Amino acid sequence: MKKNTAQSTFISFCFFLMLLCSFSIASAQTTDTITPAKSGAPEKSHPNTIKLNISAPFVYNNALMGSYERVLSPHTSFTIYGGYCEFPSPSIIADNANLKFINNKQKSGFAIGADYRFYLVGENKYAAPRGVYLAPFISYYSFTNARSLTYTDSDTTTQLEGKFGANFFNVGASLGYQFVIKKRFVIDMVLFGPSFTAYKFSAKLQGYISGDNLTQAQKDILNALKDKFPFLKNLADNKEVSTDGITKFGSIGFRYSISIGYRF
Repeated sequence: MKKNTAQSTFISFCFFLMLLCSFSIASAQTTDTITPAKSGAPEKSHPNTIKLNISAPFVYNNALMGSYERVLSPHTSFTIYGGYCEFPSPSIIADNANLKFINNKQKSGFAIGADYRFYLVGENKYAAPRGVYLAPFISYYSFTNARSLTYTDSDTTTQLEGKFGANFFNVGASLGYQFVIKKRFVIDMVLFGPSFTAYKFSAKLQGYISGDNLTQAQKDILNALKDKFPFLKNLADNKEVSTDGITKFGSIGFRYSISIGYRF
């Protein structure tokens, strides 16, 4: 519940920043300290930037994610990003009162991605990497989780071992704004990043449980996993679950982040 609240708060905060950014672009250009591009030449003194994603812990558990941006021309750059992150696993299974999570045994996950940024000539007074940008991107997220569960049938409680996974492959485009402070420091905000995403969720259970109950348990666990991302809830409810406890579907995704960085 706390993680969902933090995630919703952070999404609202991002939209607020997007609105604020649109009103502050003109004034930001006077306070930014990066050297303007001259005669179409890029600002070459610090073409590289390393960044730490400070928003990832609001979305994922135990996340440490960063990025590297390389300026390619006065108005373009290339960014790679990724790191370690754990899926925010559910603590309850609302649709199956007989099934309860006990404890985590193992959690892991990673993300990797890249984007190509176009810093908008008509909106930016200064050269890349400062200002408004549009960025087509591609990314991949992979999560695994092993947990113990109990299943209660009549007066009998059985302990189960579960292995759960989630994989997201995203292709999309993002709108963002990057501030440069004292030529060396940056604040990078990806404010709006819709994507088409291929989702794969898996839930495999081991232990004594009848076939029909096993199928329903796997389905309820998959729904609980998907519900960690509120915008998937209504889109994924009717998707088929295989006998192996796997569901795949394509749907919308969304990228947003706030990073701080250093140029060199």
